[in-house]
Amino acid sequence: MARRSTAFAVSALFSALLAAGTLHAQVVPPSLSLAEALEFARQNNPAYLAARNDVDVADWDVRSAYGNWLPSASLSGNLGWQGQGEPILAGPLSASQFGLSNLPDYYSSSYFAGLNWSFNGQTLFAPSQAKASRDATEARVTESQVVMEAEVTRLYLDVLRQQEGVTLAEQQLERALFNLRLAQAQADVGTATLLDVRQAEVQVGRSEVAILVAENARATASLRLLEQIGVDPTQEVDLSSTFELEEPTFDGEA
Repeated sequence: MARRSTAFAVSALFSALLAAGTLHAQVVPPSLSLAEALEFARQNNPAYLAARNDVDVADWDVRSAYGNWLPSASLSGNLGWQGQGEPILAGPLSASQFGLSNLPDYYSSSYFAGLNWSFNGQTLFAPSQAKASRDATEARVTESQVVMEAEVTRLYLDVLRQQEGVTLAEQQLERALFNLRLAQAQADVGTATLLDVRQAEVQVGRSEVAILVAENARATASLRLLEQIGVDPTQEVDLSSTFELEEPTFDGEA
């Protein structure tokens, strides 16, 4: 019974954590443009957020370097109390032999306040070094953003390409079905053989397999895009951005 209770508790905890993670995952609109995908990536991409967080750490390093220019102060105190009675001495001697048979109680206190300031070459040049390190960190953040945006754009285009692959596979299936109907009609009137019909049926099967492969490639590309922008990858989204293709022109005189 104890093992069943423990297993139930672990299962309940896992379900709660999974539900919490689902609730925190951001939901994208049904129609996602490239600009929206880039904005989601800036807000949720783990690698970019980690790099951007380093800038805050670098800012604090600069403040800390300037803070080392300031003096440091210390303040301490001590308070004591001695009760009434005869002090206890070590060895054969007693306090009464020294006229200390009965001492009154008393209080004692001491205080200390100090100010320390040190300055050297390392302290002097620490702020400039911290600023240089912050500039390098900001450059890495810019690099991380450029790499992230390029990757999101590439994945966005890949999803569009895979979508076009699904459309092409569906057109090939329609063409294969048309050829199958044509072969069957020709076989009925005797202008085609049974082998022609079987070949058309094989082509239909290949086209159906091609659709499955294209749909799987599209789903994989969409999953990678949603993971890159840091949202729930189980969502179904349509990409709304379009891109015009232009034929390149060449100047023969150049």
